Amino acid sequence: MQRIEDLELPEGALRELIHNAIVHRNYAGFDTQMKVYDDHIWLWNAGELPQGYTLNELTKRHLSFPRNKRIAEVFYKAGFIESWGRGIQQVNEAFRAIHLSEPTIENQYGGTSTIIPRNTNFAQDNKANGSINGRKDSRKELAKNQQFVIELLRENNTLTATDLAGKANLGERTIYRILAELQKDGYVERVGTRKSGYWKIL
Repeated sequence: MQRIEDLELPEGALRELIHNAIVHRNYAGFDTQMKVYDDHIWLWNAGELPQGYTLNELTKRHLSFPRNKRIAEVFYKAGFIESWGRGIQQVNEAFRAIHLSEPTIENQYGGTSTIIPRNTNFAQDNKANGSINGRKDSRKELAKNQQFVIELLRENNTLTATDLAGKANLGERTIYRILAELQKDGYVERVGTRKSGYWKIL
């Protein structure tokens, strides 16, 4: 019920690249192709860049000339395209945010290919964090909140659930659940009564 998918690549950026392939494809040419390798994903689309455009210009603010205007209009109205001419910039920003190299775009085989780097440490990191096939256990998803609650208790071990909820900007029921998990896993121990006791950090 609470599991959050932890994806290897920024989903919005990958969707943007696929949207570009659909909007800018030359439909008189070959099908769009995507191949997944251990260290990268190769996305190829029929139709080279518009005449006069260089690959370097794509990484800067530029005018957009969709090859298929009606498809582009539908995508825009559906909310798949947020702004014209900023898609590649947003993709690069998303990859930089997770410390991955930016995708490279080049004219190839009469079309446009995009080399999308993969996070080769993703599977290993997820294994270390208790993940299975890139999907984290719901308790692990609470790790940051658990850690924050522990830090609050280190500063003041007499805080009540209401106090913690206010400081952590979480609901009281969530705080009670976090405290129960922390006690169950042996991180904290309640000493004394609910009103006059305190939290012992283990």
